[in-house]
Amino acid sequence: MIKKIMFISIVLLTISCHCSKKTVDTGITTSLSTIEGKASQKYKGKYNLKLNSKEDFALVYQARKTRKNNPFPTIFFSVYNVNTGENIYNDVIPGGQVQWIDDYVIEIKSFIRRPKNIHNKNNLVLYKLNVKTHNRFK
Repeated sequence: MIKKIMFISIVLLTISCHCSKKTVDTGITTSLSTIEGKASQKYKGKYNLKLNSKEDFALVYQARKTRKNNPFPTIFFSVYNVNTGENIYNDVIPGGQVQWIDDYVIEIKSFIRRPKNIHNKNNLVLYKLNVKTHNRFK
């Protein structure tokens, strides 16, 4: 009797584990492979790829020191549409930082190009970009 209960428990556990695995859309996987291939060719080295929360846009960036005496690396970045694999935006920010701050908005900061009030962290923001509309704003 105990053997039957253990056997049924193991079978149910195995079935539940297989059912809970997340399925990956092959279209997204293919597009990400395309984007990774383009990023490898473009950046020729280590790069970062961050998807937005909806997983339909990808931010690809690389931090690279362009001058030995500069303590802040230059950020080279691109934005790709995951559904099409299309590169929709590129920029280079000396001493910068780029990150997702919303589903479709990235924030671009610079530690070198800053306004007069250096103590206000909001002044580090160069611009924000809505990747869906291609609209740049402050």
